[in-house]
Amino acid sequence: MADRAALMIMADRGPLMHAHVGMLRALNRHVEREFNPDRKDHRRGKRKLARDR
Repeated sequence: MADRAALMIMADRGPLMHAHVGMLRALNRHVEREFNPDRKDHRRGKRKLARDR
């Protein structure tokens, strides 16, 4: 029952979210993304399991 309610909320706000994303893309279309090597590294693949300690 809760899943159905969540789907109804998402279906209701879907067009509004698409419009929001479209406006953000239009406003930032001339902004070039820069690579920042000082960002925090991700931890993907570095987590150790308890059995491997």
